[in-house]
Amino acid sequence: MSVLIVFLVIAVFTVVIVGMVVHMVAFGSVFWLIARKVSDAAEAQKPKPCEFCGGTLLPEATACDACGAPRDPKQVAARSTSQNSAR
Repeated sequence: MSVLIVFLVIAVFTVVIVGMVVHMVAFGSVFWLIARKVSDAAEAQKPKPCEFCGGTLLPEATACDACGAPRDPKQVAARSTSQNSAR
C-alpha cells in the first residue's frame, strides 16, 4: 500500500512539474517576443548617423539637415539615375 502511495505522489509531482515547465516555456516565449518588439521599436526611435556626412538623422526626418541627402540610400541612387537620364 505504501509503495502505491509513493508511486502516486511521484506521478502527481511529475505531472505538476512538467506542466509548470510547459507553461514557463510557452509564456516565456510570448514575453520574449513582446520584449523584442518593444526593443525594436525603441531602436527605431533612436537618431541614426547620415551615411554621407555623419550628421544626425532624427527618426521622422526624410533628409539630413546638415547635407540634405535623403534618408534612404535608394533615393540617392534613383535621383542620380534620373539626373543622368535627363542629361
